[in-house]
Amino acid sequence: MAERYTVSFRVTSDGSEGISLMEAAGQIVRDWARERFIGPPVDTPTGEWRGTSELLRIRQGQIEDAGFFALDWEHPDRDEPLYHWLTEVRLATEGGPVQATVDVRLLDTGPALRLEGKDVDRPVAVSRLIEAFTCDYGGHPLTIRAMRVGGANAETFTKDVILNPDRRLPTVVLTRDADGACGLDPDALQSRLAGLATVALYEDEATWALTKQLGQALTCFGGAVRIYWPGITISDNPLRHRRWLPQHARELGPRLGKVLLHLFVSRFSRYTDQSVYQDIAGRVRRAEQEALMEQLRERSGSDDAYLELLEQVQARVTEAEDDRDRWRQQAQEFERSNEELNALVRQHESNWKMIGTASQGDAEPDDELEVRTVAEAVRLASERFESLRFLPSAIESAAMSPYDRPAQVYEAFEALDELTLERLQGPLGKSIDDWLGERGFPYTPRESQTTMGKWGHERQFRDGQRTRTVQEHIKFGADGDPQHHIRIYVTWDDDESRWIVAYVGRHLTTTQS
Repeated sequence: MAERYTVSFRVTSDGSEGISLMEAAGQIVRDWARERFIGPPVDTPTGEWRGTSELLRIRQGQIEDAGFFALDWEHPDRDEPLYHWLTEVRLATEGGPVQATVDVRLLDTGPALRLEGKDVDRPVAVSRLIEAFTCDYGGHPLTIRAMRVGGANAETFTKDVILNPDRRLPTVVLTRDADGACGLDPDALQSRLAGLATVALYEDEATWALTKQLGQALTCFGGAVRIYWPGITISDNPLRHRRWLPQHARELGPRLGKVLLHLFVSRFSRYTDQSVYQDIAGRVRRAEQEALMEQLRERSGSDDAYLELLEQVQARVTEAEDDRDRWRQQAQEFERSNEELNALVRQHESNWKMIGTASQGDAEPDDELEVRTVAEAVRLASERFESLRFLPSAIESAAMSPYDRPAQVYEAFEALDELTLERLQGPLGKSIDDWLGERGFPYTPRESQTTMGKWGHERQFRDGQRTRTVQEHIKFGADGDPQHHIRIYVTWDDDESRWIVAYVGRHLTTTQS
């Protein structure tokens, strides 16, 4: 869930720059607000308008070649009036390109507000600006239409965009399934993510070049969807670059666009440097004060006492405004520091999810995915992880398990999928039990001789026409109540190059159980 949206970018145009460009961009924002505002007609360039439950304020100013435009709009949510939003648009120029910032955040409107129950979305004004002008973020061109990558440009796009070390925006790769269908509308997704990410639709022939340049573990094809974060290298851990397998992408459907938006909004810092806007707005304000003081001096004539009083008032006002600007700058610095700390926390959370959860810890479910039972964890894993094959005995035992942390079981399957990718790339450099143990999944490679001598038959599982003896297992919890412990018996099959999951359920008989 995301309660705030911030995007910042640069606006340029071949036909105009400076004040005229800012005014043209401001007119687009003004027209957008006029369409949405429910209240008196917005019939002047600047001013303040109050509706029944809305407030719209537009300001702009100019000093020499510099100028600013500011729009503040407080409004209820169109679907749920209890939720109240504040949308702020800031445009500023010093005679060249225009710096644009759009910020939307949820306002607290009282005890009836449930913060966890409403998500922010992208204002249409952002896509209108990007469509009307040439826009970029850190030199990265912005667009509202997805890139199409075919066989002719696949190698160039992969190298110059995805693997570009200077790229500052994430890239979302969409692919087609076996029927030639893409689960998301690429252009609609790009419009929604404008300013936050670049969307690229890789045709089937292009995915071969993607695999060739990135490697099997980092590729994307066959209807899958994947995020490639800035700074990617071919030696990256594949889990760093989130992938939705075809089945998962189909299950989420259009909701995946919402998941991606909120993922990017939560990852990007909410702090944006508005020093140019604040400097220009301050200069305009002081120039207006000087003009007003000059008018008062002219009207006061030679009244020295009155002129002295005016100068004192002007000095106090200037001092108060300078103090306000300093406090505002300090508040922004605190916000920036806070966001950097939050970003660090989010990175640690991401790393924690990547390596699994500690024994007895709660696992974080996938986006919009509730794993309510062990049987459901097995079903989802069997659909999403090609590196796992589940025997009938695993499905049957999972259906009978009352284990109260089924999401933890799903996380274990995710870890096995990651382990498969690493094994296929080359030697692990450590034992499997060390690899899994470091990620919070206690793994036992074999049972004791006594256990196998007395109860080895419990470790034999039918696999088609053959019987497998499986001793290796991941274990959560101690013996006792099966609601609080579970065992996952797995074995690696060299011929299939994947894990065979034989049992997911209560502790099998040992010398201690």
